[in-house]
Order: sequence, then structure tokens, then C-alpha cells
Amino acid sequence: MAISTRSPRHRSLPAATTFFLGDRIHFPLIREFLGHMKKYLALFAFAIVAFAGCGPAGPEMGDVTGMVTFKGKPLPTGTITFVPETDGQPSAFAEIQEDGTYVAKTRDFGDGVPVGKHRVMIIAVKDHGPEAPVEAILPLKYSSDRQSGLTADVSKGENIVNFSL
Repeated sequence: MAISTRSPRHRSLPAATTFFLGDRIHFPLIREFLGHMKKYLALFAFAIVAFAGCGPAGPEMGDVTGMVTFKGKPLPTGTITFVPETDGQPSAFAEIQEDGTYVAKTRDFGDGVPVGKHRVMIIAVKDHGPEAPVEAILPLKYSSDRQSGLTADVSKGENIVNFSL
């Protein structure tokens, strides 16, 4: 049973607005707006569910590990980068560990290197502190994938790719 509780202070409210006894307030225009919002929210939720997981799964990957040696000894530092010869494939990289080993990964797809042929570049420098310039450990040619002459052919599964410089 609805009892109007209009008081003089509510006289400025629109005529379509009515108050009911208790905590429920009825605003016809707001109710209509919320009805439309529910439809849009339902469509939005459906779109989210429908398109979830529809993004690219990523390229076919192979696990790549290996060792880099220079003048017969493990290279103790540096970065190795695999640049795919196929357009549209992501590059992969790895930090070379103190024992010369590395495990390659991509920024967007995690561990592994896209399957296919790659040009490889390796950069390694010694840091002598903030006041001194860094010193290149490797000849400059290895810092360019086009000049290094280093390549890797990655297949699906495990790949051990060692570089003796």
C-alpha cells in the first residue's frame, strides 16, 4: 500500500516523482534509463564473453637454449637477439649468464623463439662504473644481425644453439 509522504520541501520535485513509504524511491525516468542501461550492459557483457580468448595465440615456437663462447671461453655477460627473417614474427632475446649459457624468450609470448630462420646478434660490454665508458668485449660486427654472419634455424621442440666466436 503506497502512502504519499510529500512534504513542503519536496514540492520542487517533478510531478512524475512519487515517494513511497519505506526506503524505496520511484523515479519513472530513472527506471526507464536503468532499463536501457541493463540492455547495454548485457550486450557489453556478451561481447566480452564472446571475444575473450579470440586474440592471436602467437606464432609456433621452439625452445632455444645454448652457450656462447669467445676465444674458447664462455662469454660471461651480454645479450643475444634472434631476428626472424619472416616479416611479422617477434624477435626473441636472452641474457647471457656468467657461465655463457642462455635461454631465449619473446617479450609478448614468453619462453621460446618463433619457428624459422633467424639472423642473430650478440652484444657484450664491460661496465667500468658510472664515470668510465663501457668497453666492448666482442668485435663490433657481432652487434648487428646483418653483419654478424650468425644464424639460427629454429624448429618446434628443443633446440640447442651454441655460438663459438
